[in-house]
Amino acid sequence: MDISPPSDEGIIARLAGMPDSSEANVKARVAHWNANVHHIEDAFKDKLFTVQADQPVDQVTEVITDVILNPIF
Repeated sequence: MDISPPSDEGIIARLAGMPDSSEANVKARVAHWNANVHHIEDAFKDKLFTVQADQPVDQVTEVITDVILNPIF
């Protein structure tokens, strides 16, 4: 946004962020997510695939693409 801001006002408004994104609010939302994500994982456990995201981007992309194109579920 500082180096090369978009010229479209609608895009700028969407990229500007949520007005309530204070550090405390973000921490509260992350805590809420962490407290509840297991419900999502349980509901979709037969559809989840774990990706080792500490690999180079091209390797992660290759794994994800392979899972999408060749599902084992």
